[in-house]
Amino acid sequence: MLNVEIGGIPIAVTNAEEAQALEVFASEEFKQDLMAMTSDGTPL
Repeated sequence: MLNVEIGGIPIAVTNAEEAQALEVFASEEFKQDLMAMTSDGTPL
């Protein structure tokens, strides 16, 4: 299982193979989605 963390807090988790997960997590679409997400009104 691979996850992406911000400040030590997991924000995305996947069971995909490492190469596939890294491709998704590095994609511009994923980055754009993260920029739009908030937690208690604070951008991730």
